[in-house]
Amino acid sequence: EREPDWNALPAAVPPRLLDVIRRCLTKDVEQRPRDIGDLRRELGALILDGSSSSGSRAAPAAATPSLAVLYFENLSSGAENDYFCSGITEDILTDLSKLKGLRVASRNAVARYRGSAVDIAKVAGDLGVGAVLEGSLRRAGDRVRITAQLLKSDGFHLWAERYDRKLDDVFAVQDEIAASIAGALRVALTPAESEALGRERPADVRAYDLYLKGREQYELRTVLSFREAIRLFEKAIEVEPDYALAWAGIGDACGQLLQWGVGGDPAPVVRRGLDAARHAIELDRRLAVAHKAEALVLRFSGDLAGSEAALRRAIEADPRFTPALGNLAVELFCRGNLAGTERLHRRSLEIDPQDAFTSIWVAHLAGITGRWVEMDRLVARIRKLSDDQFYITQHHLMRASGALLRGHPDELAAIIEGARADGAEAGNVGVLEAYVAGRSGQPERARILLEQHSSSSALGLGGLSFAARTALILGDVEQAVSLFRRPLIAHLAPIVARLDVGLHGVLDHEAFAPRVSPLTLVWPLEAPMIDAARHRMFREVRIESATPDVSDVLRGI
Repeated sequence: EREPDWNALPAAVPPRLLDVIRRCLTKDVEQRPRDIGDLRRELGALILDGSSSSGSRAAPAAATPSLAVLYFENLSSGAENDYFCSGITEDILTDLSKLKGLRVASRNAVARYRGSAVDIAKVAGDLGVGAVLEGSLRRAGDRVRITAQLLKSDGFHLWAERYDRKLDDVFAVQDEIAASIAGALRVALTPAESEALGRERPADVRAYDLYLKGREQYELRTVLSFREAIRLFEKAIEVEPDYALAWAGIGDACGQLLQWGVGGDPAPVVRRGLDAARHAIELDRRLAVAHKAEALVLRFSGDLAGSEAALRRAIEADPRFTPALGNLAVELFCRGNLAGTERLHRRSLEIDPQDAFTSIWVAHLAGITGRWVEMDRLVARIRKLSDDQFYITQHHLMRASGALLRGHPDELAAIIEGARADGAEAGNVGVLEAYVAGRSGQPERARILLEQHSSSSALGLGGLSFAARTALILGDVEQAVSLFRRPLIAHLAPIVARLDVGLHGVLDHEAFAPRVSPLTLVWPLEAPMIDAARHRMFREVRIESATPDVSDVLRGI
C-alpha cells in the first residue's frame, strides 16, 4: 500500500545497508536481490567495507594535529590582486600539506568559505580540524604586507605575525609561516620536508606572479581562459626558462583545450602540450602535475596506453595527487572497469572528502549501478560543497539522471524549474527542457530547443547525454552519434551508451559496432546485480569489489 517509514530506522544505519533493505522490500522484482546468494555477497561486502579503509581510516588519530587554511583577505586597493592573494594562500596550504605530521584540509574543503565572514568554531567543526589559519594580504608596488593568525577551534590564538617585506621576499615569508605553524602545532620538520617547502618555486618573483595569473585563468575552465593561461605561462617562462610548474601548466592547458575541442587541426596543440609537459618532467621528475599534463595530452591524441602509463608515474611521484587518481579512474571506466573506477574515486575521497568533482563521479557510478540511496546522499552533498555554477549545474543534472534511472520522468519539470532558479548553466537546462518536450509529445518544441542549446560549449557528460536522448526520441540517430563524437565525451561514449538503456538507439550505428562490446564489464560487488538488458551489451561481466584496497590503490589495474 505504501512506502515503509524509513525515518523509523536509526540515523546511524549506513547508506549502503539502507539501500539493501530498500531493495529487499521493493515491489519491483527486477530491483530485488535475485536470491539469497546475491544478498549474502552484498552483506559480506558491507562487512568488509565497514572494517576497511572507508571505516578505519576515515577519522585520523586524535594525536595528529590538523589545520584548515582559509583564503587570505585581499586588502589591496583593487580586485586585480585577488589572483595573487589566492595564489599565496594555496601555496601556503600546499606547503603545509607536505608535512607528514600534520593533516591539512584541502583547497576544495576551504573554497566554500572564501570571501565571507566565518565562525572559526563552525569551520573547525565542519572540517574536523583542531586549528584554523586565516590572514590578509596588502600589495602596493613592490611591497607586500601579510598578516596571519593561527586559532584553535575555540577561537583562542596559538600564533600571529605580520610581515612587511619587498615582493622579492614573498617566498621567505611563505617558508616562515609554514615553519611557525609547524612549531605552534608541535609538528617536527624533517630536513627533507624543510627542503621540499621551496622546491617548486622560481628564483624570480616576476615569473611567480605571471604563473599565478595563469593559474587563475586555468581555473575558469573555458576555451578562452585556457588560451590565456598558456599565454601567461609562456610569459613566466620568458622570465625564468627553467620554471617547471609553468611548463607543466602549458601542457595541462593544452590537454584541456584538446578535451573541450580546439577547432581546426589539433596536431599543433598536441605537439605544444607534449613538448611542454615533457620538458617540465626533464626539469623535475617528481612533479606529479607534469606527468598528469602529459597524460591528458596523450589521452586526447589517441595514445591511451601512454596516457595510463603517465598517470601511474604521476601517482608514483605523489600517491595523494587526486587529479591523477581521478584521471586514471576515467581511463578504467573507458575500459568497462566500473569497480576499478569506483575504487580509485573512493580513494580520492578518502584523501579529499570535500572534492565535489569526484563526488559527482561516485554519485554517477552509484546511480548507474542501482544504489539510489547513496546517489541521493552524494548529489545533495555536491550542492553543499560548492556554489560554483559548474557544480550547481551538475547537481541538477544528476538529480535529473536519478529521476530517469528510477523511472520517474514526471519529476523532471520540477527539477528544471529548480535548476533555473538556482542559477544552473542555461545550455544544460535547455537540453533538459528539450528532452522533456520530446517525451511529452512536443517534437517541434524539442527540436527547436535542441537546436538552440546542443551546440553550447558548456555541455558536459550529463548535458550531452540528455541531448543525445532527445535526438533519439526525435528519430535523429545521426545527431545523437554526432553529439557523442565531441572530444569531451567521445572516449566515454561506448560505455555510457551501453549502460544507459535510453541511449541504446545509437548502438546500431556503425560508430558503435559491434553492438555487443568486446570489453569485459567489471561490475561492483557492492551494487545490486546488473540487469539482463545491460548484461547483454558486453562480451562478459565480472564482479569485483569497489572498496579501495588498503595496500595498493592501483589494485586490479
